[in-house]
Amino acid sequence: MANEIITIRNADIIFSNLEGRIEQYNKQGKKVFSLLFDAEEYGPVLDKAGIAYKENNYGTYVKVQVNYEGFRKPSIYIRTPEGNLRLMPKDEVGEIDSMDILSVDAELNAYHYETPQGSGVVAYLKTLIVEPYVSPLVLGVTHIPSKESLGDEDVPFE
Repeated sequence: MANEIITIRNADIIFSNLEGRIEQYNKQGKKVFSLLFDAEEYGPVLDKAGIAYKENNYGTYVKVQVNYEGFRKPSIYIRTPEGNLRLMPKDEVGEIDSMDILSVDAELNAYHYETPQGSGVVAYLKTLIVEPYVSPLVLGVTHIPSKESLGDEDVPFE
């Protein structure tokens, strides 16, 4: 069966370990993350490709492997406040683990494998576009209303 490319838009990242830290559920220190997605829209697409996904109190998600050692290396981009894309070097992608993210778009390679122990389908990252949260202070907002500049009825805090 041929590998398929699946595009998932407006998703979020959970359980991110793009640094490749050795952890309880990642004994080999692989770069992995889980992609939280709209189950109604993308569940049937993943089902058709044979990719297993899970559901918990966060929502529906799929585990994604990130492999820089293979023939086709993944491309991970950060969207700048100006809307440009900046390709992240391999040694910087771990920064995403601590980033506040608004949304991500991803292309996944549904890789079909067979071993003596069995067969299955793994989701490998092909392309990831990360839109990080950027503080208004960073964006150059110079005026943040003070309590005194608002009328008493407009005060959102006390």
